[in-house]
Amino acid sequence: MKAKNLELLKNNGIRVPEFIVVESEKEIDLSFSDSALFAVRSSAAAEDGTERSYAGQFETLLNVPREHVTEAVRKVLESAGNSNVAAYERTKGREKEIRVIIQKMLHPELSGVLFTANPAGILNETVVTAGKGLGEGVVRDEVPTITCFYNRDDGKSLLIEEEGGPALPDGLVEELAQQGQKIEEILGHPADVEFAVEDGQLFILQARPITTLPKEYSPVVLDSSNIVESYPGVSLPVTQDFAKDIYYHVFQNCLLRLSKDPALVESMDENLRHMVDTANGRIYYRISSWYDILELLPFSKKIIEVWQNSLGVKNRLVVSDRVKARFGTKVRIFFSFCRYILSCPRDMRKLNEYFGERIGPLREELSRTESLPALASLYRKLLLEITEKWDITLVNDVWTFIFTALAGKKNRAGLADVGSLESMKPALAFSALAKLYRKEGESEAFKAAFSEYIDLYGDRCPEDLKLETHTMRTNPELLMELVEEAEAEKSGAEEADGLRTEAVRAADEAAPGVELASAASKKEGFFLRRAKQGIANREISRMNRSRLFGIMREIILKSGRILAEEGRIEEARDVMYLRLSEIFGGEIGVSEAEQKIPSGGSGAVRKDFRSLVESRKAEESAQRALPAFERLVFAGQIVNHREHGKKQESGSGSNELSGIPVSFGKAEGEVLIVRDPKAVSDTAGKILVTVSTDPGWVHILRDAAGIVAERGSILSHTAIIARELKKPSIVNVSGATESLHDGDIVLLDTDTGIVRILRRA
Repeated sequence: MKAKNLELLKNNGIRVPEFIVVESEKEIDLSFSDSALFAVRSSAAAEDGTERSYAGQFETLLNVPREHVTEAVRKVLESAGNSNVAAYERTKGREKEIRVIIQKMLHPELSGVLFTANPAGILNETVVTAGKGLGEGVVRDEVPTITCFYNRDDGKSLLIEEEGGPALPDGLVEELAQQGQKIEEILGHPADVEFAVEDGQLFILQARPITTLPKEYSPVVLDSSNIVESYPGVSLPVTQDFAKDIYYHVFQNCLLRLSKDPALVESMDENLRHMVDTANGRIYYRISSWYDILELLPFSKKIIEVWQNSLGVKNRLVVSDRVKARFGTKVRIFFSFCRYILSCPRDMRKLNEYFGERIGPLREELSRTESLPALASLYRKLLLEITEKWDITLVNDVWTFIFTALAGKKNRAGLADVGSLESMKPALAFSALAKLYRKEGESEAFKAAFSEYIDLYGDRCPEDLKLETHTMRTNPELLMELVEEAEAEKSGAEEADGLRTEAVRAADEAAPGVELASAASKKEGFFLRRAKQGIANREISRMNRSRLFGIMREIILKSGRILAEEGRIEEARDVMYLRLSEIFGGEIGVSEAEQKIPSGGSGAVRKDFRSLVESRKAEESAQRALPAFERLVFAGQIVNHREHGKKQESGSGSNELSGIPVSFGKAEGEVLIVRDPKAVSDTAGKILVTVSTDPGWVHILRDAAGIVAERGSILSHTAIIARELKKPSIVNVSGATESLHDGDIVLLDTDTGIVRILRRA
């Protein structure tokens, strides 16, 4: 396999060192190169295949003098019968054939390993680990390294540097990423590639499949386009849950309304549950699920193109499972879609009137609600009331996108008129409030105006869809601070003019258009008028959405005050670090609130959440340090960068050690400190703890439950073998052999990189 891959790369223009392949020491002819030194390594039929890697199991000899090549070839051939290979084959299956590659020896200033896709399962992320000198030092964890996780869609990098590790030459990561993509295309699969840089030139030494990626999967594509405006940066757990619930129910209702086909909706339940997802604490569109829905619409190809343009989707590749719908269902969707498009302005007006009337009573009901069970019931009521009617806003979005596109680029300047845009009203009301304060101070009239502003606009602020956000309603002092600042900075007409300018700017930033103005609209084109009407309705519904989310925020904060009074969290706002199921009890899960919150809520299980909150605060801190990747593509399952990125500090004291997970899953078991693997016999169900490992550990890893090491990286031979054997593994755990002892019971949590001590021996 290795030799075949090298031939393919060479024939397709990839720079590889000169080489030949032999089956025995009798076939050696070194005339292919005038080099004095060679690298001699194995090439077995099943080695480096899609099923198994044999990583580090066969002999590899470097810097072999010309006169010793025959002996080196013999040693490589004989290594097929060594004990390490035998142990590996008992686990992974037997090898039948082995050949030998003789390669011109390089003398690189830098060597390393390139994964064209992150072996943890991130398909659009290139991983590069490099160290000084020969690559053997990198894969054996013998030299300081630097690792770069490079997102090919947005060019953002995450660097993990060891003390003494090399600096990467400018442009090397980008060159490796480009070469990696080309190698993927040549081989037909993501590849694990060894490389070397000699005299500034990049050489590919070998390439093999990444054996730890699943054989079959549907790609999961997360994209931050547009949604990053609603949920910028890291969102806390309660916001993540609520966002998933909202999107699930809104899209479920929309699809049912359009198709009138409960069976279709049920068949797409998994897609609907994942209209949004989270990675690294950030909320993304799961854009593959969106495409599944959009492809059911009439003229879907054109609608998807318009949708991509409107949301600013950069990567236009449509990844979809192409859900099959019956012909009759497609016909109903077509006519329903046309009907709802035509009635959209009227339906949006009714929706805005309805929620304008309902917000007051909902807030009054909240003021009377004082227990967790009652708050759980109000949560359910609010969720269902929002989502039962909110799907018409999706139709309005399509209306707006379509008519904006039809208006044409030359007419889109008309969308920038300020007019009576809903988004501008808070800024203009603030201008009046600040002027009143300057004139009368904290008079009764000012207090009344202040209260009215909070009532109307107290929920509208940056990041107002994140429940953890401090708003003017939850923190009225924020509004007072702004009023005082405005009074101090400006006076008289200058202040009013300045605030008017700020209001116009704020309105322009909030949305690209305005409400249909009756006097001017008649002079505008048909498409432009309707585009502006859609934008205006969109802004009104967004204001109502902010108010509804404000009520949800207060439900959560009230729940937090109750939990704090019971001593289950330190302070009320710590509730934002909990999941909805943890707050209200029951198994809410994601997007199943109405089925899984017990009637009246549940406060029966009085769990202490304080240590959990501290752990999640540490996790949040690590997430905020990560780049905000615009697009992530996964091999069937979402993984977080904390699983293979920067080492994290423990969140809750001496009973936890932290490191870098390199093989995923969870394992609980008894600690066995391993200083000499040859002296170990019974490892069944044990968590092996050591300073470092090498490829010879395969025989004791086979029966172990997991492994913890003080050294290591995601690209080492041992990490590859651990992943192949599906043994959870955490490395770079400082002081593990001193902090842990034989007989301790520990839990390996590779979601967080934590080794948790459950019981001391």
